[in-house]
Amino acid sequence: MLEARWPNANTDEWLAYERAAAEPGTDYEGIVASGLPTGELRGAKILLWPGREWDNASRVIAGVNGGRLVFDRDLRPKKQDTLHGFDPFQPMESNPFFLHGSLALLDTPGEWFFDGAEKTLYWKRIMGISPDDIEIRVRTHGFQLSGLNHIYVEGIHLVACGFDMRDSNHCVIRGCTTTYSDYPTELDIYQNPSLTNIVTGRGNQLLGCTFAYTALSGLTIKGVNNTLTDCLIHTCNYLGAHEASVDAANSEGLRIRYCTVRGAGRELIHFKQAKRLEIMYCDLSDGNRLSNDTGALKCWGTDGEGSVIAYNWVHDNQGRNTVGIYLDNYSKNFSVHHNVIWNNSGAGIRLNSPSNDNQIYNNTVLNNGKSFAVFTYKGKTPNQLGTRIFNNLYSDELECVAGDFAPELRGNQLVNSDELLLPSSSQVMSDEMLLGMQRHALHEADKDIRPGAYESGANPWRPGRRKSWRIHSPDCPVRPQANERS
Repeated sequence: MLEARWPNANTDEWLAYERAAAEPGTDYEGIVASGLPTGELRGAKILLWPGREWDNASRVIAGVNGGRLVFDRDLRPKKQDTLHGFDPFQPMESNPFFLHGSLALLDTPGEWFFDGAEKTLYWKRIMGISPDDIEIRVRTHGFQLSGLNHIYVEGIHLVACGFDMRDSNHCVIRGCTTTYSDYPTELDIYQNPSLTNIVTGRGNQLLGCTFAYTALSGLTIKGVNNTLTDCLIHTCNYLGAHEASVDAANSEGLRIRYCTVRGAGRELIHFKQAKRLEIMYCDLSDGNRLSNDTGALKCWGTDGEGSVIAYNWVHDNQGRNTVGIYLDNYSKNFSVHHNVIWNNSGAGIRLNSPSNDNQIYNNTVLNNGKSFAVFTYKGKTPNQLGTRIFNNLYSDELECVAGDFAPELRGNQLVNSDELLLPSSSQVMSDEMLLGMQRHALHEADKDIRPGAYESGANPWRPGRRKSWRIHSPDCPVRPQANERS
């Protein structure tokens, strides 16, 4: 059930709830809006997506002056943005927001408000449900393996809590689920808490697990040589903060394979400063539902040191300006190949400058805002030197740096996506459709060039969580017997 809020929202759709829009007169100190609810709003909280709407911040309403809500502290940045030359988070007209955390907003069945001072929970009753049947979150973690080694956990299902695996080593989590695991109340620009489902340490394995309905990241996985395999991660970051369904930032040697990641307030997988990362055979869709200008997969300022993004479907990410695979400025040494990228509102692949020594080949990139795109900060020299873009099948604009610092382009083939895509967006691509793409490409292409993600034209691979998966694989130890210590 949702905390009392305005505008009211529906729990049937966590990633498309109603938000109000700021009006003229909005600034760092407060927001102007019409149609505000009656009652005492001082002390309520506001969650606002300011400026370019890349992130959001919460503030307390310290005063009300007609249609103007005054913040308890302003939203001015603590330091100047030297890359953009302006403050991308300056509040302005049309910025979305909602109010919460006030008894005055409790007006819809199922909503709740907790008065911390009085230690009283208020709930707007739903007919047919008794207050005695309501369950209330009482703990942050359902199990804690922090600092422990060689622990095997199987079949634990957590509701309204998560798990803690900070500094764990060589632990295995198999077939577990966690839902509604977090609920932070204080958010700020680039300063959001990581509360639950945190993995660091070395050699840990998460197999066949599900993470869903999280306010921020579904899973934070860092450390060295950890793996995430055959997992389902969906409906994460429903607060729309600068977070991802899977936060892989600062990881080293992380392998994400055969996972399905769908439905997110912002990125599906974020991997800033990740080294030797593998994202392979994953089905990635419906990202960036509550934010602006990001990617389903995204990093910034990252030396991938040989990171590989391959054999994935990246599709139907229709949030505002949503790229399929986004290697933002100052990212290098990535290999991006054999991905099918379609129906994304932004570019299929964006390589913002400088973008050096990236290998982008044998991808099928169809029906996106652009196929390839690039952006360079003002005053900087556009530079994609050492990057190679070859043997890709694409249907829209191929935008890249020109001149002395251009990437190497060869073997790329422009096609008509109308002949290759289904009439409407689809969550599942059929093998027949994929083979049809490739046959068309092979027919039109030079016989010595095999463009696209399905270059062989036979035995097509399929990404995403597999319906059946083996526990006793080379990557996973046999479960210990009852008389064994673990």
